[in-house]
Amino acid sequence: MIRRIGLALLCLTAALPARGDEPPTVGSVTRNNGLQENGRFIVRTPGILRVETSAPVAPDAVRAIAHYDRLIALDGVDPALRAEAMRRAAYLRVRRVDQGQADATELQQAIALYRRLLAEHPQDAANDLALYQLARAEQIAGDSEAAIAALRTLGAEHPQSTLVADARFRAAELLYLARRYDEAEPLYAAVVAQGSGTPYFVPARGKYGWTLYQQGRYEAALPVLLAILDSDLPPGTLEDPKTALAAVDRRKGDFAADALNLAGRSFAALGGGAAMNAYFAQRGEPRFSTLLYAALGGALLEQRRYHDAARVYAAFIERHPQHRLAPDFQQRVIAAYEAGGFAEPTIAAQETYVERYSPGAPYWNGAAPPAAVLDALRADLDDLGRWHQARAQRLPASDVAARQAGFLAAAEWYRRRLALEAPGETAAAIALLRADALYDGGRTREAAQAYEQVAYERPNAHSAEAAYAAVQAWQRLGSELSPAQRPEALRASIAATLRFADAYAEHPQWSAALTRGAQDLYEIGDEAQAVAVAQRTLAAGRATPAQRVELYGVLAAAQFARRDYAQAETAYGALLRESALPAEARSAASEQLAAAVYRQGEAARAGGDLRGAARHFQRVGALVPDARIRATAEYDAAAALMGLQDWHAAAAALETFRSRYPQHALSAEADKKLAYAYEQDAQPAAAAEVYRRVAARDGETPALRRDAAWQAALLYDRAQATAAAVQAYEACLDVYPQPLERSLQARRRLADLARDAQDDEGRYRHWLQTLVAVDAGAAHNAQTALMAAQANLELGRLDADAARRIALAAPINKNLSRRKQASETAIAALLRAAGSGDAEITTAATYEIGAVYRDFGSALLDSERPAKLQGDALEQYQILLEEQADPFEQKSIEAHAANLQRARQGLWNEWIRRSAASLTELAPARYGKHELREDRYEALP
Repeated sequence: MIRRIGLALLCLTAALPARGDEPPTVGSVTRNNGLQENGRFIVRTPGILRVETSAPVAPDAVRAIAHYDRLIALDGVDPALRAEAMRRAAYLRVRRVDQGQADATELQQAIALYRRLLAEHPQDAANDLALYQLARAEQIAGDSEAAIAALRTLGAEHPQSTLVADARFRAAELLYLARRYDEAEPLYAAVVAQGSGTPYFVPARGKYGWTLYQQGRYEAALPVLLAILDSDLPPGTLEDPKTALAAVDRRKGDFAADALNLAGRSFAALGGGAAMNAYFAQRGEPRFSTLLYAALGGALLEQRRYHDAARVYAAFIERHPQHRLAPDFQQRVIAAYEAGGFAEPTIAAQETYVERYSPGAPYWNGAAPPAAVLDALRADLDDLGRWHQARAQRLPASDVAARQAGFLAAAEWYRRRLALEAPGETAAAIALLRADALYDGGRTREAAQAYEQVAYERPNAHSAEAAYAAVQAWQRLGSELSPAQRPEALRASIAATLRFADAYAEHPQWSAALTRGAQDLYEIGDEAQAVAVAQRTLAAGRATPAQRVELYGVLAAAQFARRDYAQAETAYGALLRESALPAEARSAASEQLAAAVYRQGEAARAGGDLRGAARHFQRVGALVPDARIRATAEYDAAAALMGLQDWHAAAAALETFRSRYPQHALSAEADKKLAYAYEQDAQPAAAAEVYRRVAARDGETPALRRDAAWQAALLYDRAQATAAAVQAYEACLDVYPQPLERSLQARRRLADLARDAQDDEGRYRHWLQTLVAVDAGAAHNAQTALMAAQANLELGRLDADAARRIALAAPINKNLSRRKQASETAIAALLRAAGSGDAEITTAATYEIGAVYRDFGSALLDSERPAKLQGDALEQYQILLEEQADPFEQKSIEAHAANLQRARQGLWNEWIRRSAASLTELAPARYGKHELREDRYEALP
């Protein structure tokens, strides 16, 4: 029995690590049973046992576990020995599992052994070790709750155990991983309370701070974190986080960095920089507070809380306005806003930096700023100037006040920037920017002077550019001042222009500057100098098309002002040949060209050269067809030609004037002159046209218009311009129905013209009818009666012709009725004419009546016969027609006989003669025996 125990113990000691270099003996085991030293197990057994030495046995955990299991199963075994065997068997199983030599079943067996051990031996002095190992086994098995419970029990039941700190720390770690920060916190705190003697003090202290932070207990976390920093950071005042952390013991470096980070985050959660200032004001400020401000700002930047980070840095400056790092922290404010892309806060922070740390500021207390601060000031001032300038440029052009204020602010920053820069290219560039800002800010005079300083005081790369800008500034100043002040500004502008032109002859804007200078010279009335500058610029051959337009314009206007009209004409001609001349300017230049030519005509006329004057006046229209002065010029040309009695040329000139300018104020007078010229030149139709225009002109008196209209009709008629004559006569009747005699004459002439046309019977009939109508009205008199009789005679003839054109063909009844109606209409008109009392008209009408009756009877006899009539029926039809025609033949004889009776009254004319001839044909038995004499019949029945 004793040998078996000895063998088990030998296996155990071979499997477990030895304490120091001494080989384990039964005595040593019994003396130290249940104790632990530096993690090595020591078994205590009765010192009276002796163990016989046997051959060395190789370590074999499996065999050892088997022996321990048999030992545990034996009855009557010493409880302490059984407990140790259970502890050993469980430990070896856990180790095998940990080394991957056993599976979960063996792990569960180990857990069961530990629990059995604790249950069977609750007072065993080594239960702290059992609980520790049980927790480890539970953790390997994945049961963190059971592991935590075991470790907590160890701490509660074995407070004096050397494993307490380890157990509490491991339990806290498991709870922390499970995010059970409130449960982990007291365990970490207990480890920390054990002091720095425990190896877990440093990590437990760091984790203690973390659990407070994770619970949102920031105020409670800060003392813990600040204590870590105070103990771990190097001694003395600390300002740079990297330098300070680099000096921390490497074993504590991570904990110090975490503490610094968490302290910053805690202050951020409590309100940022303001909270930090308040905290330090109440509890005192640690020696490493600068690191805390930097850490808090950095933490906020990592969270992209740029505004909050900037406020933290600003809080440092607020609490330490005279601190050596105050400028650096203000730069951090700027950098934070820049990182966030906040333009206006960045600019405000830069303005603050400039105001606080510029040379001479109270911060320096008379000392000179270091180079780094001066560099930062230069950079900030550059940014401030450009930002305000760019911002002003983006404002709407309508917001003049805001734009100018922005540019002037930029100019001031540039001025301050110049104060930090020695003379040179950089200073010149900044000075040019300042001048630009002054220019855009409305300080034009200051801008011009600033440009000239850059241009001429010290040669630099910007001199030429500034010189031209000065010219532009002076020019703009002239447009901004009152009319009374403008000439002074223009003189300054001209002086700057000529200075620029002489100093920078190769400048690309040389021609542009001189062009404007020529214009300014002309404006102030120095025409001779304006001509000289314009000619100088044109002669250089460098002017652009647009500039040539301006230069020729100045040259022409100046020559015109000097009354050198021939040279002005040449200059205006050159100007108009420029394709770049705008349409609106081209029109004005054309007018001026016309004026220059017209003035030459006036000069010739004043000198008595009428032919030369007419030539110049007519050149106006030839050169500038649309010139406003052309009408006056052409009228004056015509007047000059009339003075020369060149009627044909004068008429042509007046006609051109009339047709081109019908509404001109001189149109009426021109028509009068034109009529006279046409009369002198024997052109009645043209003269008639002039009268027609006079009649149509509203500005003339009614009597003059009426007479002109009648004269136009007569002249058209005389010139055989039938259509125009008809139109003129009709116009007279429409507009001027009185006097009656003239209106009757017009109607009569219109009827004659319509008759002569031979293709307008309707109008012929119309005018005849109007003559009849006038006589039938209130205006009846002998003249109207005679004209009406003649008109009725002609109407009757027209109706008679119309009747003759109606053939008596099938359908005979319809056509017979039409022929009868037409014949009756003709006879009625002829009867009215025959009653006029005028021998010529009466005899003509009587003859025409007889002819109508004779024609009707003849038409009956010649009418178409019905197709079905044959033989006797046809003969009877013929007899019937003769019977019907005979009365009409008798009426014809009566009419002609009545005409012939007028011979007894001593009347003989063509119509009586024709009636006599007709009677010899109609009644030869009765009238054929009479010899017709030259003037009458010898005898009448």
